[in-house]
Amino acid sequence: MQHPQSDLRSDLLQQYRDWPYRPDIQGVRAIGALLIAIYHIWIHRVSGGVDVFFVMSGFLMTALLLKAHARNGRLDPLAFWGKIIRRVAPSAYLILLLTLIYGYFRAPGPLVENLVMEVIYSALHLENIRLIHTATDYLARDEPVSAVQQFWALSIQMQFYAFLPLLLMAGLWFSFRWRTLLPLLGLLVGLWMASFVYSLLVTASNPAQAYFNPGARAWEFLAGSLLAIASPYIRLGGTIRAGCGLLGLALLFLTGLLATPGTAFPGHIALVPVSAALLLITAGLGSSPGPATRLLASRPLVSLGDVSFTIYLWHWPLLVFYQYHANVVTPGPLAGSLIILCSIGLAYATHHLFEKPLKGLRWREPLTSYALGLAFLAPLMITSLNFKSSVAAVQQERAAFWTEGEDRQARLANLDFEAFHLDLAEEDLRAVKSMLPSVYEDGCHQDINEDAAIHCELGDTQASLTVVLVGGSHATQWLPALDAIGREHGVRVINMTKSGCPFGAMPNSNPSCHAWNRNALDELARLQPDAIITNSTRSGPRGESVPMEYVGQWRAVANMGITIIGIRDNPWYDFDVPTCLALNSDDDTACTIERAQALEATNPVESWLERIPDMHSIDMNDFLCDDRTCYTAYGEYLFYRDHNHLSVSYVSSLSRALRIRLGRAAPHLFGSG
Repeated sequence: MQHPQSDLRSDLLQQYRDWPYRPDIQGVRAIGALLIAIYHIWIHRVSGGVDVFFVMSGFLMTALLLKAHARNGRLDPLAFWGKIIRRVAPSAYLILLLTLIYGYFRAPGPLVENLVMEVIYSALHLENIRLIHTATDYLARDEPVSAVQQFWALSIQMQFYAFLPLLLMAGLWFSFRWRTLLPLLGLLVGLWMASFVYSLLVTASNPAQAYFNPGARAWEFLAGSLLAIASPYIRLGGTIRAGCGLLGLALLFLTGLLATPGTAFPGHIALVPVSAALLLITAGLGSSPGPATRLLASRPLVSLGDVSFTIYLWHWPLLVFYQYHANVVTPGPLAGSLIILCSIGLAYATHHLFEKPLKGLRWREPLTSYALGLAFLAPLMITSLNFKSSVAAVQQERAAFWTEGEDRQARLANLDFEAFHLDLAEEDLRAVKSMLPSVYEDGCHQDINEDAAIHCELGDTQASLTVVLVGGSHATQWLPALDAIGREHGVRVINMTKSGCPFGAMPNSNPSCHAWNRNALDELARLQPDAIITNSTRSGPRGESVPMEYVGQWRAVANMGITIIGIRDNPWYDFDVPTCLALNSDDDTACTIERAQALEATNPVESWLERIPDMHSIDMNDFLCDDRTCYTAYGEYLFYRDHNHLSVSYVSSLSRALRIRLGRAAPHLFGSG
């Protein structure tokens, strides 16, 4: 008696056992890799090449698993994962290690810590998760990209490969039980639809997160998987397949034109490169290839396709390091072409010197593959952790240096920009980005999505005199100095701050900021402090102003009988300051701007002081600018930790000067100046 599953098993054996090699798919991958490099180097837009990689990966890996099941009668996830490790680990971990070593010694100092952390995440195939976090981290989201950011795509691929054999096993079990492929197709179609809808929703609400989100990208892989399952049953005429190939090529090259810089991605626009990949795969399903399939199966493209993903992995660090050393964003035609040629050359060298020899190793599979992966992972992780420890030691040493130096505070009582010069320590450039006000570490500072007006006490926590520091990160940046002032002069300092949220929510602020501002007023009414300290102006790319939203909050506080002390905002820059200083060590003025670009001629808040009861103003910008120029550093002092926030070290050095000005503005609170 025939087993009820035998018919479907026989069909599977017949349809998938002798799955043909598809050289044209390698050609598609080659074009995808070249498009990615070209767009990264010169055009700075989404090319669609990564999406093509995802579809092709879904198609090829599903085909590989079905073929293995047809030949062996079962799916073996451990064997599948072993093959993936053998294919990926040598080249990926080699590129990561070389990038790490070169970057640690040659990249701009301020970017080294992030590079080390991203190498660790990339080695664990979690780089996309790291980038999702930094996309929502207010302080990190505008940071320069690292030399290993391209590993986000490999991370998503590896995450998909971790689940693919398990999904197929579950779907096939039900399919064999019910003697139809519908359960397998239904499972994958359901997941495809859920991922696609999720992609549309998250792209609309948070495109920075969606780009790296595996849930928003899974549908691209699943589209390839579904085509792999259906492909043995697809019968199309030569003319139709030829048309599919030509249309697929057109859509592939059209993606970069349709996905403008302002287009949220992936979202619906990702249907274009995904459709292109599906059409190109479909065009090759037959014995008589059309013109597009013949082109894609040509020897040069197939050869490039064999190393396409290694080209992708190599081109990015070459581009980023060139940008660092040449101090340019867009390489010229010659430099960009050399980057592409070097990427191709390194990819072939990696393939022939590492991938091919190691591919031939045989012992006891899949143990050999796992051992191989560990052999490449171990030195990478050891080096990364050693570098991380070294960076942490520098950070601790510089933090102690700047927060315990009385002489540095004394010298800042009178900063003479007439004698402007730079004498920055490399260690300070390496440490500055990690040195944050303490409330970022202890959870007192709210992140960009939270609306509770939480607060904590610093300074002299037993003092009866109380001031509340309230506002966004530009208020928080003054906390190191205010904490020191409070401890030395008997003032309890309450911190009530939130990232990306000034005291006075702007029209484009996160919705949680509006709620937080309401909650902050309620909390101030309950606390009844002697004074609040907040920002009095708002600087930025559009210049300096006093938003009416700020004024509304001040009036509400004044009605409570609470003194208001406003600190004028500092200049903002359109570049990352520490990186600029590191790249221009031979030009002291390269990272300065004209004062008129950043600040009004007179403090805009002055006109409001008589209209808001018991409001006072402090302007600390003479420690950042003279009458003509705004500076980002002076002598050994590094003013900024990014493009708009003052560094903890400089604010700490200003504590004495700030205390004197607080005393002049509000002597009844801080003593006479």
